[in-house]
Amino acid sequence: MSQRRSHGFTLIELLVVIAIIAILIGLLLPAVQKVRAAAARMQCQNNLKQITLAAHASHDANGALPPAACRNGTTGPSLPKDTYNGGWGNPFFNILPMIEAGTLYNSAKMATPFEHFNVRTNYGTANSIAAKTVTVYRCPTDPSYPAGGQVTPTVGSARSPLAATSYAFNFQVFAASGGGGVSAGDSDGYNGAAKFAQTFPDGCSSTILFAEKYSQCFTSASAPIFGPGTLRGSLWAYWDTGFVYYPRFAWATWWGTGTGAASKFLVRPTPFMSTDSKCDGARASTSHEAMNVGLADGSIRTISGSVSGTVWWAMCTPAGREVIETP
Repeated sequence: MSQRRSHGFTLIELLVVIAIIAILIGLLLPAVQKVRAAAARMQCQNNLKQITLAAHASHDANGALPPAACRNGTTGPSLPKDTYNGGWGNPFFNILPMIEAGTLYNSAKMATPFEHFNVRTNYGTANSIAAKTVTVYRCPTDPSYPAGGQVTPTVGSARSPLAATSYAFNFQVFAASGGGGVSAGDSDGYNGAAKFAQTFPDGCSSTILFAEKYSQCFTSASAPIFGPGTLRGSLWAYWDTGFVYYPRFAWATWWGTGTGAASKFLVRPTPFMSTDSKCDGARASTSHEAMNVGLADGSIRTISGSVSGTVWWAMCTPAGREVIETP
Protein backbone atom coordinates (compact mmCIF):
# COMPACT_ATOMS: atom_id res chain seq x y z
CA MET A 1 0.00 0.00 0.00
CA SER A 2 1.54 3.29 -1.08
CA GLN A 3 1.91 6.10 1.43
CA ARG A 4 1.06 9.69 0.57
CA ARG A 5 3.70 12.15 1.52
CA SER A 6 2.68 15.77 2.28
CA HIS A 7 4.95 18.37 0.82
CA GLY A 8 5.17 21.68 2.77
CA PHE A 9 7.28 24.74 2.29
CA THR A 10 10.82 24.59 3.48
CA LEU A 11 12.10 27.38 5.71
CA ILE A 12 14.06 28.88 2.83
CA GLU A 13 10.97 28.89 0.60
CA LEU A 14 8.92 30.61 3.32
CA LEU A 15 11.58 33.26 3.75
CA VAL A 16 11.65 33.87 -0.01
CA VAL A 17 7.86 34.28 -0.11
CA ILE A 18 7.91 36.66 2.84
CA ALA A 19 10.68 38.68 1.22
CA ILE A 20 8.70 38.94 -2.03
CA ILE A 21 5.59 40.07 -0.15
CA ALA A 22 7.63 42.68 1.74
CA ILE A 23 9.05 44.02 -1.52
CA LEU A 24 5.58 44.24 -3.06
CA ILE A 25 4.25 46.09 -0.03
CA GLY A 26 7.21 48.45 -0.18
CA LEU A 27 6.43 49.18 -3.83
CA LEU A 28 2.68 49.58 -3.34
CA LEU A 29 2.66 51.65 -0.15
CA PRO A 30 4.05 54.86 -1.69
CA ALA A 31 1.54 54.54 -4.52
CA VAL A 32 -1.32 54.11 -2.04
CA GLN A 33 -0.10 57.10 -0.05
CA LYS A 34 0.06 59.21 -3.20
CA VAL A 35 -3.49 58.23 -4.11
CA ARG A 36 -4.71 59.14 -0.63
CA ALA A 37 -2.85 62.45 -0.72
CA ALA A 38 -4.31 63.25 -4.14
CA ALA A 39 -7.81 62.41 -2.91
CA ALA A 40 -7.38 64.65 0.15
CA ARG A 41 -6.03 67.48 -2.01
CA MET A 42 -8.99 67.11 -4.35
CA GLN A 43 -11.37 67.27 -1.37
CA CYS A 44 -9.73 70.52 -0.28
CA GLN A 45 -10.24 71.91 -3.78
CA ASN A 46 -13.84 70.71 -3.93
CA ASN A 47 -14.59 72.45 -0.63
CA LEU A 48 -13.05 75.64 -1.97
CA LYS A 49 -15.17 75.31 -5.09
CA GLN A 50 -18.35 75.01 -3.03
CA ILE A 51 -17.40 78.02 -0.91
CA THR A 52 -16.60 80.12 -3.98
CA LEU A 53 -19.83 79.21 -5.77
CA ALA A 54 -21.77 79.85 -2.55
CA ALA A 55 -20.41 83.40 -2.53
CA HIS A 56 -21.63 83.80 -6.11
CA ALA A 57 -25.07 82.48 -5.17
CA SER A 58 -25.20 84.86 -2.22
CA HIS A 59 -24.27 87.74 -4.52
CA ASP A 60 -27.03 86.78 -6.94
CA ALA A 61 -29.59 86.59 -4.14
CA ASN A 62 -28.62 89.87 -2.47
CA GLY A 63 -27.08 92.02 -5.17
CA ALA A 64 -23.65 92.12 -3.51
CA LEU A 65 -21.11 89.91 -1.80
CA PRO A 66 -21.28 89.71 2.00
CA PRO A 67 -19.21 92.32 3.86
CA ALA A 68 -16.02 91.33 5.64
CA ALA A 69 -17.86 92.05 8.89
CA CYS A 70 -21.52 92.79 9.57
CA ARG A 71 -22.60 95.88 11.45
CA ASN A 72 -23.89 95.18 14.93
CA GLY A 73 -25.29 96.94 17.95
CA THR A 74 -25.61 95.77 21.54
CA THR A 75 -27.84 92.82 20.65
CA GLY A 76 -27.81 92.78 16.87
CA PRO A 77 -27.23 94.76 13.67
CA SER A 78 -27.65 98.51 13.74
CA LEU A 79 -29.61 98.92 10.51
CA PRO A 80 -32.55 96.69 9.56
CA LYS A 81 -32.15 97.62 5.89
CA ASP A 82 -28.57 96.40 5.61
CA THR A 83 -28.34 93.94 2.72
CA TYR A 84 -26.64 91.47 5.04
CA ASN A 85 -28.00 92.31 8.47
CA GLY A 86 -26.62 89.25 10.25
CA GLY A 87 -25.38 90.33 13.65
CA TRP A 88 -21.63 89.89 14.10
CA GLY A 89 -21.33 87.69 11.00
CA ASN A 90 -18.60 87.42 8.36
CA PRO A 91 -18.79 85.94 4.82
CA PHE A 92 -18.53 82.34 6.05
CA PHE A 93 -21.62 82.87 8.21
CA ASN A 94 -23.59 84.61 5.49
CA ILE A 95 -23.03 81.94 2.83
CA LEU A 96 -24.20 79.06 5.04
CA PRO A 97 -27.59 78.79 3.24
CA MET A 98 -25.72 78.37 -0.04
CA ILE A 99 -23.62 75.39 1.09
CA GLU A 100 -26.60 73.34 2.25
CA ALA A 101 -26.18 74.55 5.83
CA GLY A 102 -29.43 76.48 5.84
CA THR A 103 -30.67 74.65 8.93
CA LEU A 104 -27.69 75.91 10.93
CA TYR A 105 -28.15 79.43 9.54
CA ASN A 106 -31.88 79.49 10.29
CA SER A 107 -31.24 78.40 13.86
CA ALA A 108 -29.40 81.71 14.28
CA LYS A 109 -32.56 83.74 13.65
CA MET A 110 -33.24 86.46 16.22
CA ALA A 111 -36.45 88.48 16.67
CA THR A 112 -35.02 91.59 18.35
CA PRO A 113 -34.38 94.43 17.80
CA PHE A 114 -35.81 93.25 14.47
CA GLU A 115 -35.65 89.94 12.64
CA HIS A 116 -32.06 89.11 11.73
CA PHE A 117 -29.54 86.29 11.86
CA ASN A 118 -26.95 86.50 14.62
CA VAL A 119 -23.87 84.29 14.74
CA ARG A 120 -23.66 84.80 18.51
CA THR A 121 -26.94 82.91 19.06
CA ASN A 122 -26.62 80.61 22.09
CA TYR A 123 -22.97 81.58 22.47
CA GLY A 124 -21.29 79.89 25.41
CA THR A 125 -23.80 77.03 25.50
CA ALA A 126 -23.91 73.54 24.04
CA ASN A 127 -26.10 74.92 21.22
CA SER A 128 -23.75 77.73 20.23
CA ILE A 129 -24.03 78.45 16.50
CA ALA A 130 -20.41 79.56 16.35
CA ALA A 131 -19.19 76.27 17.84
CA LYS A 132 -20.79 74.09 15.17
CA THR A 133 -18.31 72.51 12.78
CA VAL A 134 -19.07 72.73 9.06
CA THR A 135 -17.67 69.90 6.93
CA VAL A 136 -17.12 72.07 3.86
CA TYR A 137 -15.00 74.46 5.91
CA ARG A 138 -12.36 71.82 6.69
CA CYS A 139 -9.48 70.81 4.43
CA PRO A 140 -8.54 67.23 5.42
CA THR A 141 -4.83 67.92 4.94
CA ASP A 142 -4.76 70.94 7.28
CA PRO A 143 -2.32 69.78 10.00
CA SER A 144 -3.43 72.55 12.34
CA TYR A 145 -7.11 71.59 12.35
CA PRO A 146 -7.91 70.73 16.00
CA ALA A 147 -9.32 67.44 17.24
CA GLY A 148 -13.03 68.00 17.63
CA GLY A 149 -12.89 70.96 15.24
CA GLN A 150 -12.98 73.67 17.92
CA VAL A 151 -10.55 76.24 19.28
CA THR A 152 -10.94 78.16 22.54
CA PRO A 153 -9.59 81.69 21.93
CA THR A 154 -6.92 82.88 24.35
CA VAL A 155 -7.30 86.60 23.62
CA GLY A 156 -10.30 88.92 23.37
CA SER A 157 -13.58 88.52 25.19
CA ALA A 158 -14.77 85.47 23.24
CA ARG A 159 -13.33 82.67 25.39
CA SER A 160 -15.75 79.82 24.68
CA PRO A 161 -15.04 77.15 22.03
CA LEU A 162 -15.52 78.25 18.41
CA ALA A 163 -15.43 76.10 15.27
CA ALA A 164 -12.36 76.22 13.05
CA THR A 165 -11.98 76.50 9.28
CA SER A 166 -9.12 75.73 6.89
CA TYR A 167 -10.04 78.59 4.55
CA ALA A 168 -10.11 82.38 4.60
CA PHE A 169 -11.65 85.22 2.61
CA ASN A 170 -9.76 87.96 0.79
CA PHE A 171 -10.24 91.14 2.82
CA GLN A 172 -9.42 93.31 -0.18
CA VAL A 173 -12.52 91.96 -1.92
CA PHE A 174 -15.04 91.49 0.87
CA ALA A 175 -14.22 94.84 2.47
CA ALA A 176 -14.45 96.64 -0.88
CA SER A 177 -17.25 99.09 -1.43
CA GLY A 178 -19.47 98.71 -4.48
CA GLY A 179 -17.25 101.02 -6.49
CA GLY A 180 -14.09 99.08 -5.71
CA GLY A 181 -11.44 99.41 -3.04
CA VAL A 182 -11.64 99.35 0.75
CA SER A 183 -13.29 102.45 2.22
CA ALA A 184 -10.90 104.78 4.04
CA GLY A 185 -10.96 104.13 7.77
CA ASP A 186 -12.97 100.92 7.39
CA SER A 187 -10.36 98.60 8.91
CA ASP A 188 -12.98 96.00 9.81
CA GLY A 189 -14.75 95.86 6.45
CA TYR A 190 -18.26 96.86 7.60
CA ASN A 191 -18.81 98.82 4.37
CA GLY A 192 -18.05 95.87 2.12
CA ALA A 193 -20.50 95.55 -0.76
CA ALA A 194 -18.51 94.15 -3.66
CA LYS A 195 -20.39 93.60 -6.89
CA PHE A 196 -19.66 91.59 -10.04
CA ALA A 197 -18.13 93.02 -12.19
CA GLN A 198 -18.27 96.62 -10.94
CA THR A 199 -15.79 96.03 -8.12
CA PHE A 200 -13.41 94.01 -10.30
CA PRO A 201 -11.89 96.20 -13.01
CA ASP A 202 -8.83 93.94 -12.85
CA GLY A 203 -11.01 91.05 -13.99
CA CYS A 204 -12.78 88.29 -12.10
CA SER A 205 -10.52 85.63 -13.60
CA SER A 206 -7.45 87.13 -11.93
CA THR A 207 -8.82 88.16 -8.53
CA ILE A 208 -8.91 85.84 -5.52
CA LEU A 209 -12.00 85.43 -3.35
CA PHE A 210 -10.88 82.62 -1.03
CA ALA A 211 -7.68 80.76 -0.18
CA GLU A 212 -6.46 78.09 2.19
CA LYS A 213 -5.33 79.12 5.67
CA TYR A 214 -4.19 77.12 8.71
CA SER A 215 -6.90 77.01 11.34
CA GLN A 216 -4.29 77.50 14.07
CA CYS A 217 -1.09 79.47 13.72
CA PHE A 218 1.27 80.89 16.31
CA THR A 219 2.49 84.21 14.93
CA SER A 220 6.01 84.44 16.30
CA ALA A 221 7.60 87.61 17.64
CA SER A 222 10.95 86.39 16.30
CA ALA A 223 12.46 86.41 12.80
CA PRO A 224 11.29 86.19 10.11
CA ILE A 225 7.77 87.22 11.19
CA PHE A 226 8.40 89.71 14.03
CA GLY A 227 4.70 89.52 14.87
CA PRO A 228 2.78 89.71 18.16
CA GLY A 229 3.95 86.40 19.60
CA THR A 230 0.41 85.09 20.06
CA LEU A 231 -1.70 82.19 18.85
CA ARG A 232 -3.89 83.20 15.94
CA GLY A 233 -6.03 81.24 13.59
CA SER A 234 -9.03 80.92 11.35
CA LEU A 235 -12.43 80.37 12.98
CA TRP A 236 -15.38 80.51 10.60
CA ALA A 237 -17.73 82.33 12.97
CA TYR A 238 -15.29 84.57 14.83
CA TRP A 239 -16.57 88.08 15.48
CA ASP A 240 -14.71 89.53 18.48
CA THR A 241 -12.83 92.81 18.47
CA GLY A 242 -9.25 92.65 17.31
CA PHE A 243 -10.14 90.02 14.72
CA VAL A 244 -7.28 87.81 15.91
CA TYR A 245 -9.03 84.62 14.79
CA TYR A 246 -10.88 86.15 11.85
CA PRO A 247 -10.80 83.88 8.74
CA ARG A 248 -9.25 86.42 6.40
CA PHE A 249 -6.02 87.35 4.63
CA ALA A 250 -4.71 90.41 2.73
CA TRP A 251 -5.45 92.85 5.54
CA ALA A 252 -3.24 95.50 7.15
CA THR A 253 -1.28 94.42 10.23
CA TRP A 254 1.07 96.42 12.42
CA TRP A 255 3.89 93.93 11.75
CA GLY A 256 3.67 94.58 8.01
CA THR A 257 3.03 91.17 6.46
CA GLY A 258 -0.67 91.56 5.73
CA THR A 259 -0.53 93.66 2.57
CA GLY A 260 1.72 94.15 -0.44
CA ALA A 261 4.32 91.69 -1.65
CA ALA A 262 5.07 90.70 1.96
CA SER A 263 1.61 89.14 2.20
CA LYS A 264 2.46 86.23 -0.09
CA PHE A 265 1.06 82.93 1.15
CA LEU A 266 3.06 80.37 3.14
CA VAL A 267 3.71 76.83 1.96
CA ARG A 268 3.75 74.21 4.73
CA PRO A 269 5.08 76.51 7.47
CA THR A 270 6.93 74.32 9.98
CA PRO A 271 6.68 74.55 12.92
CA PHE A 272 3.38 76.38 13.15
CA MET A 273 2.39 76.21 16.82
CA SER A 274 5.57 76.88 18.83
CA THR A 275 7.34 80.08 19.81
CA ASP A 276 9.79 79.57 16.92
CA SER A 277 6.85 79.17 14.52
CA LYS A 278 7.29 80.01 10.85
CA CYS A 279 3.54 80.55 10.50
CA ASP A 280 1.95 83.99 10.18
CA GLY A 281 -1.69 84.60 11.08
CA ALA A 282 -1.86 87.54 8.69
CA ARG A 283 -1.26 85.40 5.62
CA ALA A 284 -2.88 82.56 3.76
CA SER A 285 -1.13 79.21 4.29
CA THR A 286 -1.38 75.82 2.65
CA SER A 287 -0.48 72.25 3.55
CA HIS A 288 0.10 71.44 -0.13
CA GLU A 289 3.02 72.12 -2.44
CA ALA A 290 1.04 74.98 -3.97
CA MET A 291 -1.79 77.26 -2.86
CA ASN A 292 -5.39 76.52 -3.88
CA VAL A 293 -7.54 79.61 -4.40
CA GLY A 294 -11.09 80.34 -5.47
CA LEU A 295 -11.27 83.13 -8.05
CA ALA A 296 -13.98 85.70 -8.57
CA ASP A 297 -15.06 84.01 -11.80
CA GLY A 298 -15.93 80.88 -9.81
CA SER A 299 -12.95 78.81 -10.90
CA ILE A 300 -10.34 77.12 -8.71
CA ARG A 301 -6.67 77.82 -9.40
CA THR A 302 -3.49 76.31 -8.01
CA ILE A 303 -0.74 78.90 -7.52
CA SER A 304 2.87 77.77 -7.41
CA GLY A 305 4.94 78.54 -4.36
CA SER A 306 7.48 80.18 -6.66
CA VAL A 307 5.11 83.00 -7.65
CA SER A 308 6.35 86.43 -6.66
CA GLY A 309 4.81 88.40 -3.82
CA THR A 310 4.04 91.18 -6.29
CA VAL A 311 1.92 88.89 -8.46
CA TRP A 312 0.20 87.44 -5.38
CA TRP A 313 -0.78 90.90 -4.15
CA ALA A 314 -1.99 91.88 -7.62
CA MET A 315 -4.32 88.88 -7.50
CA CYS A 316 -5.61 89.99 -4.09
CA THR A 317 -6.55 93.52 -5.16
CA PRO A 318 -9.67 93.73 -7.36
CA ALA A 319 -9.00 97.25 -8.58
CA GLY A 320 -5.22 97.71 -8.53
CA ARG A 321 -5.08 98.09 -12.31
CA GLU A 322 -2.04 95.81 -12.47
CA VAL A 323 -1.28 93.92 -15.67
CA ILE A 324 -0.31 90.39 -14.74
CA GLU A 325 -0.12 86.94 -16.19
CA THR A 326 -1.92 84.71 -13.72
CA PRO A 327 0.22 81.72 -12.66
